[in-house]
Amino acid sequence: MALKRATSVSVVVLVLLVLLTITATQVSGARELEDLVGASARICSARSGKFRGLCLFSINCARTCRLERFTSGRCSFLRCLCTKTC
Repeated sequence: MALKRATSVSVVVLVLLVLLTITATQVSGARELEDLVGASARICSARSGKFRGLCLFSINCARTCRLERFTSGRCSFLRCLCTKTC
């Protein structure tokens, strides 16, 4: 019984760490983009047309978006959003 409880606690902790990592990656990507274009510039975003699968790492999303002629890209709710100044 104790081993079963320890295993389920470990799984919950692992899931929370993964979610925290994903959130931190998304927040840092948004800050980097704001630093590049300045806080006063409007940023337009659109869902990537070429990115496939779940968006877990913003670096992969940004690479795909640059191929689509956007400035950058970031993961948002497991989807790749491409960004550019309006």
